[in-house]
Amino acid sequence: MPYDFRSDPILGRAYEYWEGKCNGRVMPRRRDIEPSEITRLLPYLQINEFVDGGARIRYRLVGTGIVATQGHDHTGKFLDEILSGSRRRYFEDCYRLMCREKRPVLMSSRYFSRKDIELISHRVALPLSEDAATVNQALVAMSFELPGESTSPMPGQWEKQDFDPSRASCEVIR
Repeated sequence: MPYDFRSDPILGRAYEYWEGKCNGRVMPRRRDIEPSEITRLLPYLQINEFVDGGARIRYRLVGTGIVATQGHDHTGKFLDEILSGSRRRYFEDCYRLMCREKRPVLMSSRYFSRKDIELISHRVALPLSEDAATVNQALVAMSFELPGESTSPMPGQWEKQDFDPSRASCEVIR
């Protein structure tokens, strides 16, 4: 059973906000997103930019709640500078799926934060486009669960090792 992102107070609200900003388009533009309209969500949002035709992903902005939970701030850094191996491929594949489908994707994964805390992370990546054809940025909302409090079916034992894709999911939201 996939995670019910619509009932999540962060992911559900971010998705509804994004939908409202589409205004009949496939996806909104970055300038349609008005931070003053979503102040309660800001700590849990990030903006990712697709550079060189999507070959690289840069974290343009990372909210304070994400930084506090993960234990690091990726603002201004590229995905390939901070992640490697199967974890990097997982995120690249999910963002490629979002760009190809021009639809939001729901991502869920398990990992240890830099604070050495076991986390289950849920993300809704919401595509943004200046020309309604090419995704050039994503508004990403994140929420976190501790394993003992989780309602997510995230199988497997917790182990400190490279990212295990069998403990992750990525699906297009229709």
